[in-house]
Amino acid sequence: LLIDFDFENMSINTLLGIKKYKEKQKYVEDCIIKIDNNLDLLCGIDKIINLKEISNSYIIKEIIDRLKKEYDFILITTTEKD
Repeated sequence: LLIDFDFENMSINTLLGIKKYKEKQKYVEDCIIKIDNNLDLLCGIDKIINLKEISNSYIIKEIIDRLKKEYDFILITTTEKD
């Protein structure tokens, strides 16, 4: 699973050729896009939670903990801070 948590430049979908997010996103699982048999992409999660709010860090941890049960590997892109 590749997770795009770079809320300033969410572009992993563009790099992988995904032009459009799923329409209705209510749950994290709605944001997961199957790229191929060995790769899923989690993008557009910023439509569900505000990644910039520190208070949401516990929500992010819960999401990752839940996804760890389904995936062997999880790669996460984040925002670079100076």
